[in-house]
Amino acid sequence: LRDSNVVFYFGLKAAIQRGVLVEFDYIPWKYTPSPEEYEERQRVRRLWKKKIADGEARPGDDAIQAARVFKKSPTKRVVFQSILTEMDENQRNQIFERSLLFVADLDFGRKLGRIISGYDIPYHEYFNEDDPKNLELFRDSSFLESLITCHMISEGIDIRSVTNIFLFSSERQRLETVQRIGRALRKDPSKPNKRAKVFDFVNLESLDEDKPITADWERYNWLNDLQNTKVLDEWKK
Repeated sequence: LRDSNVVFYFGLKAAIQRGVLVEFDYIPWKYTPSPEEYEERQRVRRLWKKKIADGEARPGDDAIQAARVFKKSPTKRVVFQSILTEMDENQRNQIFERSLLFVADLDFGRKLGRIISGYDIPYHEYFNEDDPKNLELFRDSSFLESLITCHMISEGIDIRSVTNIFLFSSERQRLETVQRIGRALRKDPSKPNKRAKVFDFVNLESLDEDKPITADWERYNWLNDLQNTKVLDEWKK
């Protein structure tokens, strides 16, 4: 709530403490980009720096485009498949129960879908709003458990049965991550004891005193701390 004199902020932590949102577990899945991916990120950064210098792009576009290299990292899919292979059928069914998988683009999503289909997980894709039937199928939890999607579903979607969130791609801006994990933190009247899970791919590069902290480190520290938030006794029913 905002007027000329007052600003009121009600964040995730306060919402969990007051029981407006459910508690959650944060499960970071660590991956390391390949040497080729590091080289590609540097190449992309140099390319866009030149475009900026030539007036063909805006300042900051070099960082945005370079970040997309890791957002689409094939290594994430390798790690993902390795984790699924180590799980038994019951464990896999649990993590995919009412799940949203956020990816960088359609190509990554299609390749991810081929991995999931190998484990007989009922899933579909939702990448454009002109095909709403897939979203409607997902609303019907008796038919479709998982949905692979991108940022456009982050806003305006209220499916309270969503329990698990997979972050294959994340923005540095915290607001978008809040919107994404918020899909799973909504209370579900049919599950009074609901507890959400957030699975996050993080590249925890070694920190250098001369370099700023990476976006993955920022998100890892923030969500790792936030998962310890509990409903306060005075707000328990």
